[in-house]
Parts: sequence; C-alpha cells; structure tokens
Amino acid sequence: MSEKKQRWKSTPESKELFARLCVWLGCPTEAAKRVGVPAQQAERAAAELMGKPMVKRKLTRYRKELKGQAGGMALGGLYRLATYSGLGGLRMAIRGGSLTQSELDDLDLFGVSAIKWGEKGCEVKFFDRLPALAMLCELERHRDPAAPTDFLGALRESAARIDRDEVGEPEDD
Repeated sequence: MSEKKQRWKSTPESKELFARLCVWLGCPTEAAKRVGVPAQQAERAAAELMGKPMVKRKLTRYRKELKGQAGGMALGGLYRLATYSGLGGLRMAIRGGSLTQSELDDLDLFGVSAIKWGEKGCEVKFFDRLPALAMLCELERHRDPAAPTDFLGALRESAARIDRDEVGEPEDD
C-alpha cells in the first residue's frame, strides 16, 4: 500500500502554537514537528512559518512574555529536556562517522550530555529526563492558579496533537 505524501498546511491555531513552542523550545524545526509537520518537511515549514507576519508578531510577543517570567528560559529548557526524543543521539550512535556535515548539522542533540569516539565507534550519553520531569511537575504543583497558563496550554495542546498522531486519528481541517 503506497501512501501519498501530503504537504502540511498551516492554520491560525498551528501558527499560534508554533510561535509559542518556538520561543519555549528555542528550535523552530522542533516546534514545527510538534505542531504536526512531518519530520521531512519540518525544516522548510519552520523557515516558511518564521517569515509569516503573524508568526513574527507572535514570536515578539512571546519572547517579551518569556523575558518577564522568572526562570522562563530555564522552564523552556526543562520542557525540552523532558520531551527530547533521543533520535538525534541515536542516529549519531548508529551512523556516527558516516554522517555527512549536512546530516550532522540537522541532528537535534539537545538531550545529549556527552559524545565519545573510541575504537569501537561512537558512544552517546543522554541527560536523565526524570529530574526535568520532576521539576516541571513540582513547578506545576506550586503554580499560582491566577498566573497566565500560555505555556501550559501550549504543552497540553502539543501533547494532545502528539497523542492523536500516534493513534492515527485524522486531523480536523
């Protein structure tokens, strides 16, 4: 059975979520993947989205909000560590020396703590994500209910989208 490749189409909601995740994750390609862009289209879609006036305005707004939050960048880093897929590190471990410079540049190694080259090949160590998850849970537990929840809303929406994609449910258009 052959699957026809479809080009991903953005919606106002996906642009909004992309801008939020882009600021929090610090990686437009990763943000694009998390709003539902297929991995092979993520880099191009991220570049296109970053050029859209609506997204530029949202990015500016969310960056200002993030700067105004105590530990905002740290919180984004914790989230990214906690949700890091590990695929970039795995690819490095498996193909290591045979990766081209372009392929190396495309690897997401955010969750990698160490890379060692030895006689037997490449050894990749990952950060432990449990402390990051524990810190996020603790921060959520102590969060002021009256505080803005933009980040948490983005997290929930992203998680719902990922869950839906994993079970193969169709997207609403």
